[in-house]
Amino acid sequence: MKRYKGVLLDVDNTLLDFDAGEKAGVTAVLGAFGVRADAGMLEQYSRINASLWKAYERGEIERRTIMETRFLRFFQELGLGEGGDLAERLYRAQLDASAIPVEGAGELLAWLYERYPLYVVTNGTSRTQYRRLAKAGFRRYFREVFVSEDAGCQKPRKEFFDYCFARIRQENHAGEADPADYLIVGDSLTSDILGGINGGLDTCWFNRKGEPRPADIVPCYEIHRLEELRGLLGEAAQGQREATAREACAD
Repeated sequence: MKRYKGVLLDVDNTLLDFDAGEKAGVTAVLGAFGVRADAGMLEQYSRINASLWKAYERGEIERRTIMETRFLRFFQELGLGEGGDLAERLYRAQLDASAIPVEGAGELLAWLYERYPLYVVTNGTSRTQYRRLAKAGFRRYFREVFVSEDAGCQKPRKEFFDYCFARIRQENHAGEADPADYLIVGDSLTSDILGGINGGLDTCWFNRKGEPRPADIVPCYEIHRLEELRGLLGEAAQGQREATAREACAD
């Protein structure tokens, strides 16, 4: 693994456990409407929400369409009638307060912070992501937080990463900031990994659920636990130190 000049990290299901937050949020929303959530209902909402985010990634819908329609569709399928707007507001408040770290995320960030410039890259809502990162104690590790809502485009589009690197290049320490010198880490093949490929970055797939790797999207690296990234980058740093020492001896 080569020595990188910076690391870009996704948020949901990479640093923060979005699945757990989603389940808690939907359970709270249904409870407010007098409905006891079960596993089938939670899966039903997750399917609707995921399909809308995939459409957003493909550029087929705008981000606001997700917020305007997901609970409307969910409530219609459940036969609950009206209430989608109120449900969205209740869910958003619940999600804003959710900051459940993925196992090993805090330890990894503390280690990376001492070695690399760090940046967030997320397709989430700006207010929500900033609040969740702050509540988890993670915001302090990042030089910048890049959110699709602010960028006006989303992962996996190249334009999103153009926006990120235009901002990174404004930093005095960044120089030219060639994307090829940066690594993106995320759990989504269609958002993070394809986005990294489109943007010219090296990619590391956090395959937390042990899913099969498809043939059409190939990451540079694959890990199943966050601590594995520390091992990979640690080897790169060690290799760099050894190379520097050899050069010094040669002089």
